Parts: sequence; C-alpha cells; structure tokens
Amino acid sequence: DLLQITGWHYQWENNNQPSFGPIEVTDYGKIWVEKGTLKGYGVKFFLGQCIVGDPTDTIPGLPRKGAVAALKTLEHTQNYAEGLKAVQDLYKETIGDGWEEYLTEQGRLLWMVKELDKNKEPVLWQHSY
Repeated sequence: DLLQITGWHYQWENNNQPSFGPIEVTDYGKIWVEKGTLKGYGVKFFLGQCIVGDPTDTIPGLPRKGAVAALKTLEHTQNYAEGLKAVQDLYKETIGDGWEEYLTEQGRLLWMVKELDKNKEPVLWQHSY
C-alpha cells in the first residue's frame, strides 16, 4: 500500500474508489474503522493489516480477527516498537506455535519494499526491531 510511505498523498476518484486527501502520512500514522473496514495510513496501518489482512490481494491476516480487533490492539500504541509488540502478542495468543513464521509471511506480503541492500536485493520486512 502506498499509504505506508511518508509524505503527502492524494487520490482522485477512480471506479469504486472515492477521492481522498491531500493527507500527510507521518512515520507511525493512524488507523480507524469505517463501515466495518480498517482504514488508515502509515506504519500503524501496515501493522493493522497484519491483523486483518488484505482481501483485495488475498492476504488472510489473523484468523477470526477483523478491523475492531486491529483497532483495539493498536489504538493506544504510540510508535512502531509498541505497535509491533502488540501485534506479536496477538499473534502468539491466536496462532500459538508457528506464530513467528506466520507473522513474517503476512508482513512480507503486506510490506512495501522501500530499499535495496548492497547487492541490490529488496530489504524484506522482519518482525523484530
């Protein structure tokens, strides 16, 4: 999702997608629930998507966890470290054994690669900080 990227964003109305913005995406960002769907921007929205998934891209997220669970998990977090810990705890509680591998898979499917390593390979998302 482009809304993970910091900076100013604007979207024109396109098919079923309404226009929005301009909005300034900050490092951590913001999330909210609108008509039962998780909305937001920044890294906080990425962490929320790790919980709810992304049906448009057939990414399942956590079983039986939706937008309200994502909001409840992340609403009081103030930075990436706090948000990631909250998501990790929810994954441990929901998945149990194998939660780390599942979170890594979901995160890598949802993360927008922003940099390349010295060998020009994508720097993949890790669930540790």
